[in-house]
Amino acid sequence: MKTLKYITLVLGISLFSSCLDEEPKYSMDNGVQFSNESNAKMALDGCYGYMTTHSVYGHFYTELTIGASGFAWFTTNGSYQDDYVSLRARLSDDLNQGVWEGLYKVVNETNTFIANVADSPLDNSVKVTMTGQAKFLRALAYYNLATIWGDVPYKIAASAIGAVELPRTPKAQIFAQCESDWTDAFNTLPETVTDGYGSKWAAKAFLGKLYHTMACQGDETAWQKAKECFDAVYGKFALESKFQNLFVDNVNNSKESIFQLNYTTTSDYNKSRLHWVFSARDCGVGVAWARTTITKSFYDKFRGTYPGDPRIDGTFFSKWRKYQNGAPKAQMFKERLTANDSSYCYPYFVYASGEQLELNNGTGKKQAVQMEDCIPYDKVSDPTNPSYDELSSGDIPNGKRVLDNFANKSKLNAYQTHWPIIKKYFDQAQVGQNAHKNIIVYRYAEMLLDMADVYNELGNTDKAISLANEVLKRARQSVAGATQPADWKSGLSKDALREKIYFERLFETCGEPGQYQRARIWGTRHDLFKHLLEVNNNHSITQKVYELGEGKVNFSERRFGDNGALTESFLKKNLLLPICQKELNTNSAIKPTDNNFGY
Repeated sequence: MKTLKYITLVLGISLFSSCLDEEPKYSMDNGVQFSNESNAKMALDGCYGYMTTHSVYGHFYTELTIGASGFAWFTTNGSYQDDYVSLRARLSDDLNQGVWEGLYKVVNETNTFIANVADSPLDNSVKVTMTGQAKFLRALAYYNLATIWGDVPYKIAASAIGAVELPRTPKAQIFAQCESDWTDAFNTLPETVTDGYGSKWAAKAFLGKLYHTMACQGDETAWQKAKECFDAVYGKFALESKFQNLFVDNVNNSKESIFQLNYTTTSDYNKSRLHWVFSARDCGVGVAWARTTITKSFYDKFRGTYPGDPRIDGTFFSKWRKYQNGAPKAQMFKERLTANDSSYCYPYFVYASGEQLELNNGTGKKQAVQMEDCIPYDKVSDPTNPSYDELSSGDIPNGKRVLDNFANKSKLNAYQTHWPIIKKYFDQAQVGQNAHKNIIVYRYAEMLLDMADVYNELGNTDKAISLANEVLKRARQSVAGATQPADWKSGLSKDALREKIYFERLFETCGEPGQYQRARIWGTRHDLFKHLLEVNNNHSITQKVYELGEGKVNFSERRFGDNGALTESFLKKNLLLPICQKELNTNSAIKPTDNNFGY
């Protein structure tokens, strides 16, 4: 597979101008840049490169859409990250602003690219294909803008200085542009492409995703359109045989990848900080901080729903050999490796055993050996929500030891290992802050679950269950002998199946870009978003920690809502993020009163 070598072609954004106030200028004369196919392809790669930057999938977009999803954790330290993870997003927020600017950078670049290609002497067949690629990318940028902020400024012409202060345009019109662009891309792109570019069938899949989004949010006519798109794409891609194969180093040519973005540690521009942001400290040769993790409550919902699901190990760290200065840390004890040589995170922990061994430092001194343990999910009455009272009763083996580690006031300033850490971006080849793992933006498993949603709403629950079972079967067969996740049985009601699909989509894609939108796919309809937040608010251990640490420590928990109440206004406010303060300050066409509900 060829990795796209993204290049910097465009001037930076002024600190004192709106993100819309930008006229892309190529580093060489446009007549030269678009005089031949090779040069034009460099410009197209530049457009794709902007989608990979730190502002978009390479960091900000991914961290923001995971962090603000409603089932992520960040230090409770009063920062802007704390606020959006707590579902009280600020207008002045570096990530919120960065993603807005990064996505509009893609819009501006693709607009200019399309205009320049149209005016170029290139062969018409080259023009058509390259324009289709740019439209594919522009549609993705606009889809993300509309699903995060709703009504947003709309522009499809190349920028002209002085004509850039634009008001918000209704989301329906933005979606109509996405529909037009992805339709054009479907009609003009080849069926197979190099990884990292949009293809004919990727465009059709994204059209289905668009119609699915529109239908979930109230456009009943879109269900049939989504079905037609997904039916056309069905079978054009396939599931990987093992879930964990999706997250290996530089996943290439995956039959499950509908569209992906490629990374390298040697580029000056397309850089991924995702290992640095999400992976566990001391887990490998590079630096990582695990600064945004997943909530205990969501982990328990996932694990308790499907005990023994192989995806748990593919999604989360549990224990890992400690690294120091780029190499495994020296073995602590002379005799053997022990739990002292590894790190652990929720729901795993260590405790001091009665055994003492000689240290491996030549002093002859001895120290207590640690033993590893885990929450005894098979012993509690509800493994999706282990009860604090039940664990503290003395009737559950090691129950009190669990609480001593995860619900002990004296330990609330401990490191992030008290929360489940995302494993999908782990990269032993990281250089500095930059990782080389490619990112699958939309994969076939998610499309099958979107498709299942569509069939369920159209009344064909058996077909919906069959589609979901394809995803469950692959997960189950990822590890020999696994019996979970078990197939769903026929006979489920439409309402019951809708909720199962909703949570299954979140389980399957946990820790991947776009979780903010997946959590809100139905808006406030059917109370699904509310049910997701209730998983946190009703989680026994989480709420005990919240009570112990409220307002006092940096490593506490959250209670979503207005004083814990998931009111209609709270839920409505949290369907969208606010337009950032910088855009309000620099774009006179958007007034503070034009911001989203609640902001």
